[in-house]
Amino acid sequence: MRRMVALLSLAAVFALACGGPEVDPETPFSELTYQEQGVPFIDADRLHAWMEAGHADDVVFIDNRNAYSFEQQRIRGARLIPTSDVQNSLGKLPVNKWAVHYCT
Repeated sequence: MRRMVALLSLAAVFALACGGPEVDPETPFSELTYQEQGVPFIDADRLHAWMEAGHADDVVFIDNRNAYSFEQQRIRGARLIPTSDVQNSLGKLPVNKWAVHYCT
């Protein structure tokens, strides 16, 4: 558990979710800010507290680093999906869980 907390503390963590501010529908998705895309950010302490409160099964961790870094250290159960592959992998992620992406 200590290792997970340490890794979360070092990680840039964000959770994907629906919603967000209204934006011009003609704007290419890649040009929108994370807030405009409806991506809320969560810090490691808040995420850890939420998971300790019994919500650990509601989260899937996505490690956005390279394979070497993933093999060296990762959150137990995390899936390796490098940043360049995230968009192509969205259909493979569970729809009933929060996707928490992290990198260091």
